[in-house]
Amino acid sequence: MSMLSAVMSEGSAAFGLQVAVMLTVLASGSLRAEDEPAAWGGQRALAVPMSGISVDGRLDDWPAEIPVYPIRSNTNAYGETDISGADLDASLDFSPSFRAGYSLEEQRIYVAVEVRDDRVHARETGHQDTDALEIYLAARPGAEPVYFVLCPPGGAYGPGRPNPSVLVPGLGEMPLDRSGSRAAVGREGGTTIYEWALEPVGDSLQDLVELRPGMVLGFDVAAVDQDSETDTAAWISWTPPTRKFSGGGRIGGLVLGRAGGELGPE
Repeated sequence: MSMLSAVMSEGSAAFGLQVAVMLTVLASGSLRAEDEPAAWGGQRALAVPMSGISVDGRLDDWPAEIPVYPIRSNTNAYGETDISGADLDASLDFSPSFRAGYSLEEQRIYVAVEVRDDRVHARETGHQDTDALEIYLAARPGAEPVYFVLCPPGGAYGPGRPNPSVLVPGLGEMPLDRSGSRAAVGREGGTTIYEWALEPVGDSLQDLVELRPGMVLGFDVAAVDQDSETDTAAWISWTPPTRKFSGGGRIGGLVLGRAGGELGPE
């Protein structure tokens, strides 16, 4: 299995041990999760069961003891940038990471992305002209991922295009509020926070896939940073491949962990 990185916060010893057990299973390559499709790429992230989340661009209602995954794959998708070759762990210019959870009651995937960024830049002229956050989510094995985009206020991926937006393969792009998903942007100090509650959409907005502990969803996330109108935008993803619209091995997998620290079918 590909390299897996996680950062644990201090907190409840019991819950921390449960998460540690799940991470050990993931890192060891011994995952036997339900619906584990070979089609996704090798990287896996853990979504922890959670409840009581308000999507408001603040993370004070998220559990403290939850894995945090660095977003570090810089392929210079749009060309060389000022962070090409930079250590993004230490960079004040751009350093994104994500964490994930899910709710069986609400049937939602929760994603929080924190982007340390010294300058927020938002425009509506194109996808290479604004800070942004992209999520790719495939709820069915082998399906093309549904594509979600969220920009800071004042930004969009083109004139007249919605922000936030969702693109369902075969249906085209639409405002996010036409779906049951929600998103919000916040800013705390030098960090931009993108927060999501995502419906597990199949072939249409009405085709919702039932979430079950132990299942694996196709998943990836990419953060976009542009410091000024004259700079080349940086597009940094969780897993290395570009052209993630194709799904399959170009995106990773999100494992829905069980309460109690167990993975796999009951």
